[in-house]
Amino acid sequence: MVTGEGLIYFRQRSSRLRPYVLGGLGTVSASSRAGEEVVLSPERFSATRVNWRKAVGMDVRLKDWRRFRYSFWENVSANPLSRELVPPGRRNWATFQNMFGFVKDF
Repeated sequence: MVTGEGLIYFRQRSSRLRPYVLGGLGTVSASSRAGEEVVLSPERFSATRVNWRKAVGMDVRLKDWRRFRYSFWENVSANPLSRELVPPGRRNWATFQNMFGFVKDF
């Protein structure tokens, strides 16, 4: 997967709490063969689609240069696998992630 993203903070760098929103476009690829966990009508399946990735989160300052970060990420793209299933699926591909970590300001 390759993605280009932009990040917008809603408060100054000096603020103790810094909420943000992030978004971007990229690509996602998937493939499968008969005999694996997914049963497909064709013997093999492969697809690459545009992916829309977005996140919201907040940085909380702990020290002058360290911050604790929480993010909620969502990836959404068209689902080319749906039309290969019997009966056909109706949902997009979607991935949701909760991420925690530390950030160092430079």
